[in-house]
Amino acid sequence: MPVPDTTKWEEIAQGFWTECKFPNCVGALDGKHIRLQKPVGSGSHYFNYKKYFSIVLMAVADADYKFVYVDVGSYGSSNDSGIFQRTTLCRLMEEGRLRLPRDRPWPGTRAPAYPYVFVGDEAFALSDHVMRPYPDRGLDASQLHFNVPILYHLTWNLFIQTFNMMTHVEQSNIFYQQSQQVELILILS
Repeated sequence: MPVPDTTKWEEIAQGFWTECKFPNCVGALDGKHIRLQKPVGSGSHYFNYKKYFSIVLMAVADADYKFVYVDVGSYGSSNDSGIFQRTTLCRLMEEGRLRLPRDRPWPGTRAPAYPYVFVGDEAFALSDHVMRPYPDRGLDASQLHFNVPILYHLTWNLFIQTFNMMTHVEQSNIFYQQSQQVELILILS
């Protein structure tokens, strides 16, 4: 799946504005553990905090619940932020080569210009291009108002919709073959 170009990022941002009234958002970012049988000789690399063996599917979805970027195969023992930092998407973003649109004012305003951002949950580190909700402790009304659309629509609802089929996959047998290219064989029940 190719990384979107500037025109595609602008289309994605328009979708988030239209659907969520969230300006300059180019994707909802999250990771999903995919259950698997323990690979032979893998030790605890694939054993996650949920107490089962998995690999992680790190993905960015647009406002229409479609994947625009996918990275799959990281150890289940890794956290979302660490996995994201090792993705091509993050590397291109840090190097300024992701082809995000130039900063611009939010719709209906003239200034200041704001960067385009991905939105994720509290597992992700804040950066110029990654936003997350305020922590759930001692929020004032404006912070709570900010959190509601992020927590509900942009992360939770988008990934529930996008990963809807994953609820069935997690209960299935998944075999992971370690090689230079990730191969997943899904046996759906």
